[in-house]
Amino acid sequence: MKEAPVEAWRTSTGADVLFAARVRAGGEEAVLVQAGRTLALSRSGGRTLWRRDLLGVRQVVRIDDFDGDGRPEVLVFRGSRDVTPLALETGETLWDWTSPPSSNNVLCRFLPTGSGLRLVTFPNYSTLGICFDFSGNARK
Repeated sequence: MKEAPVEAWRTSTGADVLFAARVRAGGEEAVLVQAGRTLALSRSGGRTLWRRDLLGVRQVVRIDDFDGDGRPEVLVFRGSRDVTPLALETGETLWDWTSPPSSNNVLCRFLPTGSGLRLVTFPNYSTLGICFDFSGNARK
């Protein structure tokens, strides 16, 4: 850097930012931001590509190509029992899963497989441990 920075752009988030990551969507750089319970994808310059206000995102867990189609997804926790992957480029909900009543998905870990990822979660106050396969190899 040869001189002091100059502001290039700004955008309103509407709440405190809890998560932000530089990502590639549609072959271009973008930023994924969780502000409060809202998740949004914006291009440089602050142009919003999509925004999910009513989804109630509690935590962005991971951004990865979970289904092996070459496009990344965003895995989020909604509330304390709901797991939802979203298509990164569109924000579309791919599916939802809710853990058993009286449980929380606090402890989870990702395990790499030869062709993808598995999510192992141990809901609080439950005698269950559950493994989700994102690689199409659930029987292996």
